[in-house]
Amino acid sequence: MDALREDLLARMRPHLIAADDAPWQQRKSSDTRVRILEATIDCIVEKGYARLSTNAVTQRAADGADDRIVVEVAAERHWLSVTSRHYSAYIELAVAARTDVELNLHFLPAAQRFDRVWTEQMMQAFPQWQARRDALRVANDFAVAAHMGLVLQQPAIDDAQRVDAVRALIADVLERLRTDGP
Repeated sequence: MDALREDLLARMRPHLIAADDAPWQQRKSSDTRVRILEATIDCIVEKGYARLSTNAVTQRAADGADDRIVVEVAAERHWLSVTSRHYSAYIELAVAARTDVELNLHFLPAAQRFDRVWTEQMMQAFPQWQARRDALRVANDFAVAAHMGLVLQQPAIDDAQRVDAVRALIADVLERLRTDGP
């Protein structure tokens, strides 16, 4: 049954499923994306679309997984969010606010407020970090900076394997922050 499901997924969304002979990092990213998709489907079936939340998907994707998988799922979710059109608009505003004083007066407080709310949401989604709040903040700051840089550089890199390798490195550093701290 699993083979049938994987085959159907591969046919419907071939860019999400890495080939068996793909490099390790590509297969790892693919497995994480599939885990997120399966968790999303499970949450929709159980709670309905109207009650679907990213926290529920994260918890479901992490169920039965070790903390390493939780970090990979979180890194993958973050990557998906920073490659959205909404985040593209955020990047444009963040860059413009650096030199536009009037924009910065409005943008900076909103960005700081978002950071506080996001941190609280992460604490709820990842209770295993409760005792290490500062480490979670550093991990988040690193993920934001690294992913934002990768989004900006992706057109110049223009090589999916290199992008996947950088994303795997980001996940590895996040895992080290989880285990060893900043």
